[in-house]
Amino acid sequence: MHERHRKEKPLLSLTGSGGGLGYLAGRVTGPSEASATGGTVISSGDDRYNVFTGTGTYTVSNGPVTAKVLIVSGGAGGGGYYYAGGGGAGGVVYSSSIELASGSYPVVVGGGGAAGAYAEKGGSGANSSFNSVTAIGGGGGGGYYTLGVGNAGGSSGGNTGYWPTPKTAVTPQPVPGDYNAYGNLGGGGGYYGGGGGGGAGGAGSNGAPGPGGAGGSGRNFPSFPAPVVAPGVPSPVRSAWTSAVGSNGTVAGGGGGSVYYYPSYTAGAGGSGGGGVGASGYTGPGGGDGVEFTGSGGGGANSPPGGGVAGAGGDGIVMVKFTIGGGGGGGGGGGGDSFSATGGTTDEPGNGYKYHTFTSSGSFNAAGSGNIEVLLVGGGGGAYPGYNSGAGGGGVVHHQQFAVTEQDYTVTIGAGGISNANGGDSTFGGMTAKGGGGGTGYYPYGSPSNPGGSGGGSEGTESNPAGAATQPSQNTPFVPSPYFNQYGNPGGTGDTAGAYSAAGGGGAGAAGSPSGPGPGSGGVGGAGQPISGFEYPIVGLAPLTPEANSPTNNHYGAGGGGWGYSQQNSGNRPTGGGGRGGRYVPYPNQKGLDGVGGGGGNSYYDSGPNLGGSGVCIIRYAV
Repeated sequence: MHERHRKEKPLLSLTGSGGGLGYLAGRVTGPSEASATGGTVISSGDDRYNVFTGTGTYTVSNGPVTAKVLIVSGGAGGGGYYYAGGGGAGGVVYSSSIELASGSYPVVVGGGGAAGAYAEKGGSGANSSFNSVTAIGGGGGGGYYTLGVGNAGGSSGGNTGYWPTPKTAVTPQPVPGDYNAYGNLGGGGGYYGGGGGGGAGGAGSNGAPGPGGAGGSGRNFPSFPAPVVAPGVPSPVRSAWTSAVGSNGTVAGGGGGSVYYYPSYTAGAGGSGGGGVGASGYTGPGGGDGVEFTGSGGGGANSPPGGGVAGAGGDGIVMVKFTIGGGGGGGGGGGGDSFSATGGTTDEPGNGYKYHTFTSSGSFNAAGSGNIEVLLVGGGGGAYPGYNSGAGGGGVVHHQQFAVTEQDYTVTIGAGGISNANGGDSTFGGMTAKGGGGGTGYYPYGSPSNPGGSGGGSEGTESNPAGAATQPSQNTPFVPSPYFNQYGNPGGTGDTAGAYSAAGGGGAGAAGSPSGPGPGSGGVGGAGQPISGFEYPIVGLAPLTPEANSPTNNHYGAGGGGWGYSQQNSGNRPTGGGGRGGRYVPYPNQKGLDGVGGGGGNSYYDSGPNLGGSGVCIIRYAV
């Protein structure tokens, strides 16, 4: 997001037509109290909203104002007949901070696309705009056979089941530097299942032989919560609109793909924010319409009579908001400068902080500016049954003062590694926690250990070097900083020929132990790194206590233990959730724990998948 303020001048005339929606929010900077007319005017504390469900003019008096503008174009209709694709959501354009001088600004709201007629593609949505800044309408869903590829648009339409590929590209939405544009691909077909239309927050899912593809998720704009701005939406649509948009301000979900009429097949769900469900069954129901004034796509059609009706796309909307008397255009419904956010699993354990825990990929949606504390852990590396070393734990990143602005931040969670493969990387805000290095086996002799966030251990029958730790060399834009730290260590080394064990994988808090001579227990995986304030019970990872073997309940990124001929580490996991090594370790105890990036362990006498544990991203801030 761009943080500079760009002063916009009003256009002197109103042009265009349609049914889109836009939002504007900001801070009064003029000497007199500012006001604005146009659309439906809503006051909530010091916040002023103007909601447009049709074309009009936004007029500022006693400006300038620093505003937020949300522009949502019309969603597209679903395709017609037989496992058709869902309609793409309308494109979305948003500015979190733009200065608007006194004067008039034309607003155009794009209408939703028509439902696809028999065997035809769905109609594309119409564009919406604010002062000539334009969001592109959604692309229609694919129809039957030769017309089965979805149309391009702000988000593109899903394909019919006949067409797995090509997926139609999203139409570019060129915008000024202080705006951001959002749109995603529709899904491909899967024989008897149509693809879901793309949403502003995520791509549409591919169809499959049984189920239709779900529509792509909508995008959250928490500054425009439905409970506050719903009076600007006319009845009888208001109730459905409020339910779809919710307190997170979610708009522009893709339409679901339909399925063949077998009773056991399930239609694709509509994307969050108002996407229509795909048609299911010979007798219906047909495809659902995208919710009006959300810019969401309609569901694809199935077969007549009941299921042969596609859903229409929802009209767009434009909303504008500013705040009287300062406060910088805070979140909807409250005014002031307090920070809030959505995303992940949230908890307020009573220690003065709110936590957002992501154990799978998602989005952190900041509703303002502020500093947050971030813990990011990569996926643990995988080991392999047999004479095998332990894998490295996921790299650990800890930023105590990460600055955020009002926007959505993508969160990627690294999966645990398999079969001596490295774990996946976890990412947030330009930071990367590397996946742990995979283990290595007995054959071929001298096999190198795998580098990773923390490196994999060496097989003990040769003098093998340890797997290197790659985490300490990552994230150069953030170092040096007193608020930023990252952790990773090498795996344990091998011993001379004749050793009957293998080394442990490196941990974020310590290197893996070497294999040792003779028929020993094998090297223990390196301990994870303790991170104060992120104890398992208060971040929603309480089931890890006491399984993770962390005396302080806050170790992350432990390495896995290597194989051996006797019990290792008193029968406990490496500190912080690495997989156990040694002898007679039943599955799943060899597996690294999920949610802490534990490396996989190995036990010769008890085979198992020896998987690494998935990573995690945990965010907290003062409340």
